[in-house]
Amino acid sequence: MLQNYGLMYRAALEGTTFSLFAGMNRIKELGLTAEELIVVGGGAKNDLWCQIIADCFGLPVRQPAETESAALGAALQAAAVHQGRTCAGHV
Repeated sequence: MLQNYGLMYRAALEGTTFSLFAGMNRIKELGLTAEELIVVGGGAKNDLWCQIIADCFGLPVRQPAETESAALGAALQAAAVHQGRTCAGHV
């Protein structure tokens, strides 16, 4: 039985990060590059995970003021549709 739950937690963060890194490698194969990473969602509030991502990717990681930007974007789209406007015209 696992005696140190912190190790399991860190392993989960690292495993998720390596999955993201594999995706980035595929993107690079297609000729795209990145100079920085912007993290969003609940995990963006986790400084440890942001550091693991930065170390793995070798890129600076930026945490926006509004980390729940996916939810914010969805709300803006819903507001635009409700008002009969295009999303671009609403924002």
